[in-house]
Amino acid sequence: MNLISMLGEQMDANTLSALSGMIGEDESTTKSAVNAVIPTLVGAMATKGATESGREEMLGAFTSAASADTPGPNPMDLVGNFAGMLGGGGDSSGMMQMGASLLPMLMGNKVGGAASMISAVSGASAGSSNKLMTAMVPLVIGMVMKQLGGGAGGGMNAAGLAGLLGGQDATSAGPAGLASLLGGMAGDDDGFGMDDAMRIAQSPVAKGLLGKLFGGK
Repeated sequence: MNLISMLGEQMDANTLSALSGMIGEDESTTKSAVNAVIPTLVGAMATKGATESGREEMLGAFTSAASADTPGPNPMDLVGNFAGMLGGGGDSSGMMQMGASLLPMLMGNKVGGAASMISAVSGASAGSSNKLMTAMVPLVIGMVMKQLGGGAGGGMNAAGLAGLLGGQDATSAGPAGLASLLGGMAGDDDGFGMDDAMRIAQSPVAKGLLGKLFGGK
């Protein structure tokens, strides 16, 4: 199960247009930034999920995000309807509020470095890159939750999360080279950093995969 590929399939023309308007960048620049954001967020999640404490923290955040008491939509509702939410067809401000709390949960103090990296490789400003990550992290989490069954009655538990995220490091989970690229992040002594994000975003494998999903443009 390749999360990068599945998330890339959510990025149709309407979604990219909505994201472009939201972050204030042209569509070509936005597409390049999305190309970097998706593998960066998946890589950050896989890194955090490599430890039991990281998995437990993520599960707690997922449960909270899906709660009716939390501002914003259930992240799972964004899968297949992300453009609609961005276009004002739902609680887009609540989604951004949710993303603003989920992003540092995943990356800690590396959010700024990741935004700077995405800016450098895409041409989008660091502010736009940060806003894009903030908007997209609920979608990424929603995709993960959906694959885990969406609740404790399904596979949304530590074992299920470990299996899904661990699968992102297996060669069977994606194109050759992608698994080792993401898996290498877990061995860093300093956790997720800008060097990790740069390696993912500039990877020919990641660029080639998302380029195909975006029509090669």
